[in-house]
Amino acid sequence: MMNRKKLGTSLRYLEKKVKLLFGTYRNKELLTFFFFIALSFLFWMLQSMNEDTEKSFSIPVKFSNIPGNIVLEDDIPDDIKVRIKDKGLILLNYSIKKRFTPIDIDFSILNDQDGKYVVNEAMLLSSIKKQLKLTSSILGFTPQQLKLPYSTRVNKKVPVKLKGEIIPKLQSRITENKITLTPDSVQVFAPESKIGEIECVYTDSIYITEVSEDLTKSLSLEKIEGASIIPSSVSLFVPIEEYTEKRISLPVDVINMPDTLDVRIFPSNIQVSFFVGLSDFKGAVPDSFRIVVDYNDVILSTNQKAPLSIISMPSSINNVRLHPDSIEYIIEIR
Repeated sequence: MMNRKKLGTSLRYLEKKVKLLFGTYRNKELLTFFFFIALSFLFWMLQSMNEDTEKSFSIPVKFSNIPGNIVLEDDIPDDIKVRIKDKGLILLNYSIKKRFTPIDIDFSILNDQDGKYVVNEAMLLSSIKKQLKLTSSILGFTPQQLKLPYSTRVNKKVPVKLKGEIIPKLQSRITENKITLTPDSVQVFAPESKIGEIECVYTDSIYITEVSEDLTKSLSLEKIEGASIIPSSVSLFVPIEEYTEKRISLPVDVINMPDTLDVRIFPSNIQVSFFVGLSDFKGAVPDSFRIVVDYNDVILSTNQKAPLSIISMPSSINNVRLHPDSIEYIIEIR
C-alpha cells in the first residue's frame, strides 16, 4: 500500500515538471524551433544522399601463387587508392559496410619483364570494377600499375631449435635427451646475399611450467625477414616421467697414491643417494659409479679428513649426495 502511494506521488511530481517545461509560451517556441531545425537537417541529408558526389577509398592488395624461388622487394604498395563517383547513399554504403575485399594479384598469370612482375592498368581496373555497383564511376586510381621487383632466392636446409623453457612439476622430469622437434630441420629460401647468414631457425618462444605428462604441441617458426621457411611450423614432443630416490652402497677408491705409501680410509664404503627416473631405476647400479679420494687432497688436509669425488656416474641421474662426503685416513709407509 505504501509503495502505491509513493508511486502515485512520483508520477504527479513528474507530470508537474513536464507541464512546467513545455507549458510556457517561450518553451513552446523553442520546441517548435528545434523541431524545424531537425526537419530541415533531415531533408538536407535526404537530398544529399540522392545527389552525385565523389569519395576516395582504399582497396587492399594481396598476393597469391608467388613462386617459391623469388622474394618480393619491400617497396610494394599495400593498397590501391580509388576515386569513385555515385549517389551519396551508395558511397555511404561503401563506407559503412567496408565491403571492399583485397585485390588478388595472382602471380601464375603474370609475366616477368626484366626482373619485375607487372600488373597493368587494365587488370587493376577490372578487379576494382568487380566490387562496384553498375552506377558507380571510377574517376581514377593510383598506382595505375604495379611493378613488382624481386630477387631470386636460393635455399638450404637448416636445423630447428627450440626457443623457450619447459619445466616439469615436482617429482617429474623430462626424459633424458628425448625432446624432439618434427621435422628437426627445414628448407629456407632467401636471396643469395642473405642465405649465408641463416644457420638455424627458432620456434616461437614457449614457456610452460608444472608439466605432469607427455606434452605434444604445434609450434610456429619465427619469421626471418626476406626469407621463406618451409614448412612454417613443427611438432614438439616432450616425454615426462616421474622420478624417485634411490640409495646404494659404494666402495671408495684411492687415486694418485705414491708406490712407497699405503693409506687406510674410514669408512671404506659410503652411501650414495640420488634421484632417477622410473625407466632408468634398474640401470642405476653400483658398477656405473666410481667414488674416489685423491692423495693430492689428502696431503693438503689439516684435519685428517679428505673430500670425496664422483668421477663417473650415469647421466640419467641428478641431485647426487654422498653420505658422508669426506673420509678419515691413516698414511703408512710400506
